[in-house]
Amino acid sequence: MNENGVPRESEVVRLLRSGDLTFEPFRVTALSSPERGPVRPDYIMELEWGDRRRRFAVEYKRLSTPKQLDEAIQQAKQNVVGDLLPMVMVPYLRPSALARLVETETSGIDLSGNGLVTVPGGWFVYKTGERNRYPARAPIKAVYARKSSLVGRVLLVCAQFESVTQVRDEIERRGAVLSLGTVSKVLRALEDDLIIQRKPAIRVIQPDLLIEKLADSFREPLTSRVVTGRVESRDTFLARAFENARRQSVSLVGRSLEVYTTLPESQVTLYTTSAESVLQDTMFEETSRFSNVSVIETADELVYFDARPSNGYRWISPVQLYLHLVNGGKREQEIATQLRALIEATPNDVR
Repeated sequence: MNENGVPRESEVVRLLRSGDLTFEPFRVTALSSPERGPVRPDYIMELEWGDRRRRFAVEYKRLSTPKQLDEAIQQAKQNVVGDLLPMVMVPYLRPSALARLVETETSGIDLSGNGLVTVPGGWFVYKTGERNRYPARAPIKAVYARKSSLVGRVLLVCAQFESVTQVRDEIERRGAVLSLGTVSKVLRALEDDLIIQRKPAIRVIQPDLLIEKLADSFREPLTSRVVTGRVESRDTFLARAFENARRQSVSLVGRSLEVYTTLPESQVTLYTTSAESVLQDTMFEETSRFSNVSVIETADELVYFDARPSNGYRWISPVQLYLHLVNGGKREQEIATQLRALIEATPNDVR
């Protein structure tokens, strides 16, 4: 077994022969090694249900990633000769994996009790809902969250990269630091999820899925202070606030729909590492009545990553703004749709 306790191929064969690994209502009536030849499945399994028996060419993988599943499906289909039917076996089949099996008309059984057995014109048995008995102990579990999300974010706005080093360097150019080893591990995970390809160049092949995974993993930044108030002149306030930040070496970015969409916005939202420094001498009146300014104090570096200049000020990136909006209310989600179209239409800059 490997470090996750996933059985090797020989151990799976022993479990099947002993009856410790089952998939009802079927009974394994024969299990054999393939004969020598150009077509070599890992093993041939014969299933029985009632008075019918069918044989399957089984391809076994010890990982359950989308990439491994697709490779197993392709190999299983290549191993089909005579009356054999294709089947894959992996530690765990999540619902999306089962849907992929249905789409490719391939049978599959996992080691956790889920699976699909399909025989055209004969059998169709679909079982799901069993927990994953062999969760992967990946070195990076949350590749779409926290600092690991920097890799996905930069891939959304740059068309392609020639190397892992280029990805790391682009992240640094946009204002964050991530080790080369971490970038490499995240890219490997994205490849396993079939979100990117790495040859001949590193590029996104499923941008929709990448955006959805980033959105699902997004969390609002942790804040140490939120100040709301009112100013008479937005332009005067912004000019003074950004000058304060520059002079005192304080991080400051704005959040505005007007920078990336055609929608007007009366409320000014600023993120900063020091609200007190930014608000000095700005004629800002702290109040909750008819406020038109919010100053959010946070040290979360994702907020400041890839900030964009506009009209002399710096604003959170379109990806960061999208993630805020898509996790908001109904109106915010509608606005996020506009912004998503912009992100998808302009890889290799929105720079």
